[in-house]
Amino acid sequence: MIASYFEWAQNLQEFRWEESRVNGEFKKTILTTYHAVWTRSVKQQNTHRQASFDIGVPRVARAVELWGFVQRSCQPTAVSHWGLALCAPSLVIPVLPRKERDLVAMGTIAV
Repeated sequence: MIASYFEWAQNLQEFRWEESRVNGEFKKTILTTYHAVWTRSVKQQNTHRQASFDIGVPRVARAVELWGFVQRSCQPTAVSHWGLALCAPSLVIPVLPRKERDLVAMGTIAV
């Protein structure tokens, strides 16, 4: 999955990476992600799986919001385990320009 993401990023940038760069980016991604999950699991005294969800779900929710598929214009009725407001999302026309959405998806812009 990560290698497919790198291939997609290369296609967006319209150039090919050397194998050494792909391997370096892969290693950096795996180590950074594992460290974040491990730190969260130790800090909250839960499993790596739960820590992964605690990190990933808000990131996906934010990316979906930035892409413009949902908007937070509702009055929350509850709060999820991950601290997200629970309400019925409204589908809207994407509000970010394509280039900015691609930068978000590539991780160039933090979510």
